[in-house]
Amino acid sequence: MLTGYEHLLRAADRLRWDEADIDLRGDTRAWAALDEVRRAPLRRLMAGFLVAEEAVAAALHPFVAAAGDPVVRACFAAQQADEERHARFFARVADEVVGVHPHDAPRAVRDLFTRRLPDTAMALARGDATLADGVALYHLILEGVVFAAGQEALVQALGDTDLDGVRAGAARVQADERWHVGLGVRCLQDAGLAVEQLEALLARGECAARAWGLRGVDAERAAQVHRRRVALCQTGRAVSR
Repeated sequence: MLTGYEHLLRAADRLRWDEADIDLRGDTRAWAALDEVRRAPLRRLMAGFLVAEEAVAAALHPFVAAAGDPVVRACFAAQQADEERHARFFARVADEVVGVHPHDAPRAVRDLFTRRLPDTAMALARGDATLADGVALYHLILEGVVFAAGQEALVQALGDTDLDGVRAGAARVQADERWHVGLGVRCLQDAGLAVEQLEALLARGECAARAWGLRGVDAERAAQVHRRRVALCQTGRAVSR
């Protein structure tokens, strides 16, 4: 069976961190020493996350309101606090280290997070979409594939640099996103989505991850991780029957 909501809340509490505690002073010097070949993909990824994290934090309000179970609602509220922290972290990196702005993000990334996600969140707020509809886009496609693939590429790109503060923050963001995706998959399990529906969503996620426009972004690998979660969804429903 998949992880329960209480366990997810405990994970959120255990993983909590403060973006202000991360020292970026050395990263500023390290960035200045990087050549343009290594700067270019990092700049693209950072600008994308600058836009995306701010968007996902703002989009979570209707999810919190739509959750009927108080424990599920608490999970979404905890996730919102995480996303706001991530947005602040990437804003610091953009301002203090890399020097990028939202308009530097790939256009396709901006479209996903500043148009498609807000449209779905507003539909959820109006009652024109279900919580499962919102979770399918937010958690399965955007966080589960687009974010996951981008974060892995970011961690890899930072690996041979001296951007120690950025790397530490990125690792913490990545750890948070894992429990967020677990929350989404659990919600979709409870909603009873068929495996075929989830597989179609994963295929959409793989296509959406192309928005990064970088060769190092492995959307197929991110989707494969989700396919294992999809198998857990099917196992969980079979056991509960």
